[in-house]
Amino acid sequence: MDIYIGFKKNYWTVLSNVRRERIKKNIRSVVDVQCKCGKIMILRTEHLKDDKHKSCGCYKKELNRVLKLKHGMSA
Repeated sequence: MDIYIGFKKNYWTVLSNVRRERIKKNIRSVVDVQCKCGKIMILRTEHLKDDKHKSCGCYKKELNRVLKLKHGMSA
Protein backbone atom coordinates (compact mmCIF):
# COMPACT_ATOMS: atom_id res chain seq x y z
CA MET A 1 0.00 0.00 0.00
CA ASP A 2 1.40 3.38 -1.00
CA ILE A 3 0.98 6.31 1.38
CA TYR A 4 0.84 9.72 -0.30
CA ILE A 5 -0.49 13.21 0.46
CA GLY A 6 -4.30 13.10 0.38
CA PHE A 7 -4.45 9.35 1.10
CA LYS A 8 -7.49 8.53 3.28
CA LYS A 9 -8.03 5.58 5.59
CA ASN A 10 -10.63 5.27 8.35
CA TYR A 11 -10.85 8.78 9.88
CA TRP A 12 -7.34 9.83 8.73
CA THR A 13 -6.16 12.02 5.84
CA VAL A 14 -2.40 12.15 5.17
CA LEU A 15 -0.98 15.70 5.09
CA SER A 16 2.75 15.05 4.45
CA ASN A 17 5.15 12.72 2.70
CA VAL A 18 6.64 9.80 4.63
CA ARG A 19 9.71 10.77 6.66
CA ARG A 20 12.01 9.01 9.13
CA GLU A 21 12.08 10.07 12.81
CA ARG A 22 13.70 8.72 15.96
CA ILE A 23 11.08 7.30 18.32
CA LYS A 24 12.27 5.69 21.57
CA LYS A 25 15.78 4.79 20.30
CA ASN A 26 14.42 3.48 16.97
CA ILE A 27 14.06 5.19 13.62
CA ARG A 28 10.51 4.87 12.28
CA SER A 29 8.61 6.01 9.19
CA VAL A 30 5.97 8.60 10.12
CA VAL A 31 3.49 10.97 8.44
CA ASP A 32 1.44 13.97 9.53
CA VAL A 33 -2.25 13.10 9.49
CA GLN A 34 -5.49 14.95 10.14
CA CYS A 35 -8.44 13.25 11.79
CA LYS A 36 -12.00 13.74 10.54
CA CYS A 37 -12.65 15.93 13.61
CA GLY A 38 -9.77 18.26 12.63
CA LYS A 39 -7.02 17.19 15.05
CA ILE A 40 -3.54 16.94 13.47
CA MET A 41 -1.14 14.24 14.69
CA ILE A 42 2.05 12.39 13.75
CA LEU A 43 1.33 8.71 13.07
CA ARG A 44 3.66 5.80 12.35
CA THR A 45 3.07 4.44 8.85
CA GLU A 46 2.76 0.83 10.06
CA HIS A 47 -0.07 1.88 12.38
CA LEU A 48 -1.83 3.57 9.48
CA LYS A 49 -1.43 0.48 7.29
CA ASP A 50 -2.60 -2.13 9.81
CA ASP A 51 -5.50 -0.10 11.31
CA LYS A 52 -3.93 0.08 14.77
CA HIS A 53 -5.37 3.61 15.16
CA LYS A 54 -8.65 4.35 13.39
CA SER A 55 -8.92 7.92 14.74
CA CYS A 56 -7.54 10.30 17.37
CA GLY A 57 -10.12 9.06 19.88
CA CYS A 58 -13.16 10.84 18.49
CA TYR A 59 -14.45 7.59 16.93
CA LYS A 60 -14.55 5.91 20.35
CA LYS A 61 -16.33 8.91 21.89
CA GLU A 62 -18.88 8.89 19.07
CA LEU A 63 -19.42 5.14 19.39
CA ASN A 64 -19.89 5.36 23.18
CA ARG A 65 -22.43 8.16 22.74
CA VAL A 66 -24.47 6.05 20.31
CA LEU A 67 -24.29 2.93 22.48
CA LYS A 68 -25.55 4.81 25.57
CA LEU A 69 -28.77 5.86 23.84
CA LYS A 70 -31.87 3.96 24.84
CA HIS A 71 -34.72 3.09 22.52
CA GLY A 72 -36.65 6.22 21.55
CA MET A 73 -34.21 8.65 23.15
CA SER A 74 -32.03 11.16 21.34
CA ALA A 75 -28.71 12.75 22.20
